[in-house]
Amino acid sequence: MKNISIIFLLFSLIVHDTHARIHWPEGKKAAVILTYDDGLKSQLQIVIPQLEEHNFRGTFFLYGQVVKEEDIPEWRKASQRGHELGNHSMFHPCLSQTTGQTAEPCRSLECYSVKDMLIEIGMMNNFLYAIDGKKEHAYAYPCSQCVAGGEDYSKPLLASGLSRFARGGDRGIITNTDSLNYAMIPTLPAHTGISADSLIAYVQEAVEKRGLAIIVFHGVGGDYLTVDANEHKKLVDFLASRPDIWVGTFSEVLNAITTGKNTPKEQSTVRIDTNGDFITYVSPYYALSWSKNFPMMSYWNIESGGRNRKYLDKSLLRPGKGGVLINRDNSSFLTQNPAIYKGMETCYENVTFPDKTVMNCSVIPTNERQFSITIGGGGNKFSHEFFRIHTAPDIAPMSVWAEKTENKPSTLYDTPVTIYTPQIVKASFRLPAVLHFPDYGLVKIEADQDEVYIQEHFVPDYENTGLSLGPFNRGGHAWRKSVHLGSVILSFHSEKPINKACLTFTVLDENYPQIAGCDFSDPRFNGLKRCWQNSFTVNPVHQTMGDNIILEGIGHLSLAFKADMIPFTPELPGTYSMRAALRTSIEIALQERIGENNRIKDFGWECTETTLISLHKYLLATNDWDFIRHYLPQINRLVKGVLDADTDHDGIFEAPFHGNQFEEGRSSWNWWDDFAFGHKDAYLNILAYKALNGMHQIYTLLDMKTEADSIRTRLDLFHSAFNHTFYNKETGMYAGWISQDGKIHDYQFSFVNSMAINEGLVEKERSKRIIKKLLKNMKEAGYDFVYGVPGPTVPVSKEDKGKWDEMTRWGRYENGGLCGQTAYHFIQALYNTGMKEQADEILFKMMDTYEREYTHSGLFPGYLQSVDWRTKGGAPTGYNYLADNYYFLLAAITGYYGIKYPELKNPGNR
Repeated sequence: MKNISIIFLLFSLIVHDTHARIHWPEGKKAAVILTYDDGLKSQLQIVIPQLEEHNFRGTFFLYGQVVKEEDIPEWRKASQRGHELGNHSMFHPCLSQTTGQTAEPCRSLECYSVKDMLIEIGMMNNFLYAIDGKKEHAYAYPCSQCVAGGEDYSKPLLASGLSRFARGGDRGIITNTDSLNYAMIPTLPAHTGISADSLIAYVQEAVEKRGLAIIVFHGVGGDYLTVDANEHKKLVDFLASRPDIWVGTFSEVLNAITTGKNTPKEQSTVRIDTNGDFITYVSPYYALSWSKNFPMMSYWNIESGGRNRKYLDKSLLRPGKGGVLINRDNSSFLTQNPAIYKGMETCYENVTFPDKTVMNCSVIPTNERQFSITIGGGGNKFSHEFFRIHTAPDIAPMSVWAEKTENKPSTLYDTPVTIYTPQIVKASFRLPAVLHFPDYGLVKIEADQDEVYIQEHFVPDYENTGLSLGPFNRGGHAWRKSVHLGSVILSFHSEKPINKACLTFTVLDENYPQIAGCDFSDPRFNGLKRCWQNSFTVNPVHQTMGDNIILEGIGHLSLAFKADMIPFTPELPGTYSMRAALRTSIEIALQERIGENNRIKDFGWECTETTLISLHKYLLATNDWDFIRHYLPQINRLVKGVLDADTDHDGIFEAPFHGNQFEEGRSSWNWWDDFAFGHKDAYLNILAYKALNGMHQIYTLLDMKTEADSIRTRLDLFHSAFNHTFYNKETGMYAGWISQDGKIHDYQFSFVNSMAINEGLVEKERSKRIIKKLLKNMKEAGYDFVYGVPGPTVPVSKEDKGKWDEMTRWGRYENGGLCGQTAYHFIQALYNTGMKEQADEILFKMMDTYEREYTHSGLFPGYLQSVDWRTKGGAPTGYNYLADNYYFLLAAITGYYGIKYPELKNPGNR
């Protein structure tokens, strides 16, 4: 990598004359880019070793369909070592005359539109991001063809922002940038039978012209379109013998020669401050402090967006604990080993522990997004735990996105203090792992030793176990305060004795949708970019997605909110994906949580419906029909559970609770659990309608005609029954529920009416009247939409709400308080009824708030202390940490940009 670093430093020496001819860095006469298509096994086994023998790096254009699962870790490692991964599409569509492909599914370019092609390229970018953590990827046209459905998609490709450069098929040496078409970069194809002499002659032509030569290979010593491995090696050896030729990656060289046209922003430097008691590194993306007196990471925070200074205001680390070296449960805290700092590196040498064991540690910022910590055994090998990070209790606990290992997590923190001590939440994970800190961003952690893995322990504050949130143990009040004051401990271990380990921490870009048709470069979308990932939290025990890392997401009533966002969400470059977490959340529910009534047994009655909705969105995002087929008997049971809920056969689905008035020990409830929703529950019924629509699509594509027809009949009946049952002529709104005693409970709920509109249950003119009246109610009540949209737009009566007035009086929590979950439904309904100006006002006000302010208060801070719910004035009025609060961001895609969900793909024959 040394040569690459030197060349990178020489970028600034590249200049252009008036004719834009390329003037290479000092001593260089030309440049060569070696590219390799399709992501083949021979490239991993033969090409990369040949390149790395001379410290060269290549560019590998992968296409998703042929990348083998077992090869993904190798491609990830190649990227980490400096090789570039490029986009070669997901399915490699070419013209049918090239491929001879006419059968379904049609993968010929004649079957594609330009939009189809851009969507596929975007999908492949997401796939590559999951491997290399990079959001920008160069593109290479499959078969060097850029016409989809008869239209040239090269210019739309660059205009979409999906790629900066695209490699075409024309042969040619690049000698100036004025005539360079970024959408059709020329290259020389090297296919079967080509000799090293021919390739070297092409390179020498580039030297004579002082230009850039790009060569494309497929198989080398194997696979197809094969170039002999020895001929390839002769070319690489020749390039190594010519110090006057720069061998770089595709994007690296092209970014350099197009300075001022299409180049990345100038890299910022990392500042170091050695004043006072700490050595502090600050970049736009992280702040890091180490003690001068002993080895301790005393401060650390990140900012994936690099836009604000919140990471300088609050540490991710627990004060007095931080990050320390560990040897047999002894830490480096207060050991007498002053730091030695020279330049940018901080070292601690001969750190001596009570048993006379010696360790060493060095810290160095690699770049403005990355730093590394190297820990050595002082000449001896070490194993088990060697580094420990204590995170702060006043941040929302991080999610660890990584695959679990078979290593059993430590029992160090398991000793119970009282009978109310909550169970420790813990797990072991393999690296690389991605940590997500809500409000701050993402960090990828890697180790240079395969034996290194991490453990996550969520440890309560045992001293605060007991009744502290009231005199009764309701809802686990005996442990909630201890959880709020507890925190995550992240420890690093080795399975086998090792001499040293280098841990690399990289602040990743913000993770938000990267899809054609959505441009989020406008600063008004910064709140979306900052908070989109906050929607997804993972429980380390089950690896399911709940409202936070403590609450599991197994068939959870909120799972559908996350599932709705998953099809638009890029994957993270860790070893466990959000799609996998969604699948696990559904799978465990199907395996373990179906009751005798064919419904999911969980907190909310609507968990059956939300599980089916989530299943449909999972299928949209993954096309995993094998999962559907495997669990079809269980899925059929859930569908039956939904249909059987129509106990009086009027087309409306009934909940067990009567809904006459609020009762603490009621037999069923929904997400809005502070209200007496029951019997004919409009919220539940709209979810059932959405779930059955999804299942109708699935059954139809599986050719299960009887089941599909049965659902279609029920959906047709439901449409008229819903309007007849819930429409309240007196208010001109749809009621929240009709109780068993026949009473209409209508508090002009924004979410019930908006959801009905968004699901197409309300005709157009009535929709507009309803939305206008809801908007009028809110403005008359003084809502300015800075913090969101209320659920009910008029106060809920005493008999229909929870009994604790401090929590349930008007303007607080669910009774007129503000949460981002319900805001999505209303904003989307505004867009759907043509009220774009009003929708934009609310959406952009909320996104501005979510960029400007903290959006979490940690876990279970106590009643009226959590900002996942707020009053009109912004005061906290919640008690938990709900990832549901970020659901409104989806309206930027489905509302502002009007992006539709894709259609389910045909499962094919089995």
